[in-house]
Amino acid sequence: MLNSVEREKIINLPNALTLLRMLGAPFLVYVIFSDFSHWFTGGVFLLFALTDLADGYIARNFGLRTKFGAKFDMLADRIFFTAAILAIVARLFIFPEAVIVNKFLFLLILSREIIALPIVSFMLFARSPFLKVKWIGKITTFTQGAAIASFLFGFSFTIYLIIIAALVGIIAGLTYWQDSLKILTKK
Repeated sequence: MLNSVEREKIINLPNALTLLRMLGAPFLVYVIFSDFSHWFTGGVFLLFALTDLADGYIARNFGLRTKFGAKFDMLADRIFFTAAILAIVARLFIFPEAVIVNKFLFLLILSREIIALPIVSFMLFARSPFLKVKWIGKITTFTQGAAIASFLFGFSFTIYLIIIAALVGIIAGLTYWQDSLKILTKK
């Protein structure tokens, strides 16, 4: 007997956009390590990051929401942001002129992804009830996206966005971790 996720029509535009974001992660890593301009690199990041807004908008407003899509979107976000942050951190460590504070703060931003990726992956493949998206998660995704884009564009105020994204991300990661433990201990 098929479960409800398998019976859904999962081949739709929102899920295709989510897949594009996930598959765009390796290309973004390539761009970050190449000698492209700050503007091009930031633009590539924004292009893929905006698919997160587009997929949700289209799914909600055109009746294309699926349980699979909600789970897939969370997984794609974790993969995309983890790849972007790891590439930035690796590049910062490769080039000695990078400020040590930036390295540390990007590692803090990465902490949310490290906390959330195992949870999202386990819940997706274990067919367990899935965490509902919370505003703290949406705020975290927005602040992370703003901090990463600002860094890639080379803006001078980036450090403030990185600090905000790191703090909000840690709170969100711990919140989702706590919620997932509640769900898993009820089984």
